[in-house]
Amino acid sequence: MEDWKERLIKEQKELKKKLAKLTDFINSEKSYALSTNHRQLLKNKKMAMELYLNVLNMQVFEDVDNAYIPEYGFLQAMINAFGGNVFNSQKSNATTETEYAKILKNNKQ
Repeated sequence: MEDWKERLIKEQKELKKKLAKLTDFINSEKSYALSTNHRQLLKNKKMAMELYLNVLNMQVFEDVDNAYIPEYGFLQAMINAFGGNVFNSQKSNATTETEYAKILKNNKQ
């Protein structure tokens, strides 16, 4: 098997495990201790992971020619729908968790 395909399969398996754990947590009672916004972010993360897993699956199973592959604009619209309005340029430019926390604090004031 080609080296690139082995790496894709490894990434696919790891993502499946992470997605299963996230799904289990979202469906557990523990997740209801989180704020509504935090739970929604986890759900958005889950949907993004599912989308990425679908892309990996198409590559691994070499089903690219028979698959519907949306254009970049469609994916960007999905990202915006998931919360693109939450992530302004200041937040995306933060390089450390501390910087990110400061930006969040300043935005709340």
